[in-house]
Amino acid sequence: IGGDFPYSSVLATNNRFYTHYGSYFFEFDPAQRKFTFFHKTAPQMAMGMTEDDNGVIWSASYPQSGLVSYNSKTGEFKDYGHLYKQTWAQYPRSVAADDAGWVYFGIGSTASQIIAFHPATATASPIVRDEERQHGSGQVTRDVNGKVYAHTGGAAGKWIELYQGVRTDLDEKPAIKAKPIIT
Repeated sequence: IGGDFPYSSVLATNNRFYTHYGSYFFEFDPAQRKFTFFHKTAPQMAMGMTEDDNGVIWSASYPQSGLVSYNSKTGEFKDYGHLYKQTWAQYPRSVAADDAGWVYFGIGSTASQIIAFHPATATASPIVRDEERQHGSGQVTRDVNGKVYAHTGGAAGKWIELYQGVRTDLDEKPAIKAKPIIT
């Protein structure tokens, strides 16, 4: 589609495959061997995707930190648009959701950042303070304990815990037991 490619995808617990590129979000059912859902989105393509505890698929997109969600149980699709505009193209490479329903994504690579998104209010907030931002990418990982652990990016980056949109600084890298998500 327009020279675009699927840079991220996820195989969900419902055994369907999801991707987002060319400003379209897609659901593919391998059992039926056909696309079963698609929807136009704000530009352009996913760099990171995840599935939350309720089976909702989340996609964070290049170039201006777009975010969409799709609930395959209800068919509800939401495009939240671009949430963190900068003067440079952003690469949201990792996406994670805590067990309270908050969604986080790490972006880079001009200047690292982590965005916390609260679906109930559709609000997004940057987590990394301006003086902490470095060349590189913020990274997020969902732990089996329900929390999200993040690295603020770059060589001097910090480890933090994220839960219900709250940042807790850590003194060292946590022993992360990542929740299995096929992405």
